[in-house]
Amino acid sequence: MLSNKAWLLKFLIPVGLFAGLSLDSVIRLGTVRPCLPDCMRDPERHDGRRVWAGPRRVEEIRNDGFFQKVDGKIVRIRWSKTQPPVGKHVAVRGIFRKPDILEADDVREEANWHLERYGGVYGISSVVLLGWLWYFLKRFRLGVRGGLFHPRDDAPPGDPPPPATGNV
Repeated sequence: MLSNKAWLLKFLIPVGLFAGLSLDSVIRLGTVRPCLPDCMRDPERHDGRRVWAGPRRVEEIRNDGFFQKVDGKIVRIRWSKTQPPVGKHVAVRGIFRKPDILEADDVREEANWHLERYGGVYGISSVVLLGWLWYFLKRFRLGVRGGLFHPRDDAPPGDPPPPATGNV
């Protein structure tokens, strides 16, 4: 499709498309499914909307619910069922009421949320990075003169080399 000289386009088109789609999803997700910090920043706009709150530590318990800290502010979670213990991390879904109340429909204790969040992100990123590094080192070698990396003579077949120009 593209010539060997257009290697930069071969790289930039998919990366640009991925970045654009990622940005679009971030913008749209915030309007369709706001999270609790968004509601706390603009309570008038989000009053009565269904929201979710990622795993946060339970700060205090009362008879009709419990309290969590969101971006430095205390949020009251109304929950009439079994209260989670203080210090546990729980995820909450429910209806946001201004100025700082969440009427919970669902409360889940997240015991391994650190592992799920950070282990998945770092694990997948590490696999992708190692795969890319393996591919790169198969095709290039470290050199001292004339630049840092040089194509290997025994590199696996890929794009054919450009035709020679001029007489030898």
